[in-house]
Amino acid sequence: MLIAGLWACNGAEKTPAENTTTAPQDTTAAVEEALPSEPLDTTPPAPYENIEWKLSTMAGQKPFKDAVITVQMTKGTISGSGGCNQYNGTYTVDDNGALSVSELASSKRMCDGLMGQESKFFEKLRSATTIKMNKIELVISSPTGNLVFLNQPGVPAKPAQKEAPAPEKK
Repeated sequence: MLIAGLWACNGAEKTPAENTTTAPQDTTAAVEEALPSEPLDTTPPAPYENIEWKLSTMAGQKPFKDAVITVQMTKGTISGSGGCNQYNGTYTVDDNGALSVSELASSKRMCDGLMGQESKFFEKLRSATTIKMNKIELVISSPTGNLVFLNQPGVPAKPAQKEAPAPEKK
C-alpha cells in the first residue's frame, strides 16, 4: 500500500515546466504605450530655422560694437540674445511670410549703455509683420524699421559683456 501511495504521488508529480500554465497575455497596453499620444511632426523646418542669426542692422543702423544681438527660430519657438539679456517666446509664419511674435520673456540683467538698444530691438521683434530670407540674410520687418540678420555659421554668438577699462599706463 505504501508503494501504491508513493506511485500515485510520483505519477501526480509534474516537472516545473508542466506545472506552470501560461495564461494569454493582453499586449494591447504595451502597444498603446509604445505609440506616441500625438502624431509626430514630420514637417521640414523652414530654411531660416535652426540657425543662429546675428543682427547686422536695426532700422538701418549697426548695433553697438559690444552688443551681440541674435535670433534663432525653431518650430514655433523664438529665442536669442538682445545684446544684454536672453529672451524667448513663440512665433507663427503663414505661407505669405506674415510673421507674428508673441510677448517675449527675457532675463533681467542690467547692462550700462545697452538697455535702450535692447528695448528697441524687442519692440521691433514684437511688432514684426513679415519675414524674408536669402542665403545669408534674414530680414524681419516691422512698422518701426527692419531687423537685418546675417547667417554666420560656426561663429558662436554670446551676450555682450562690458569689459573693464584698461589699467592706466604709468
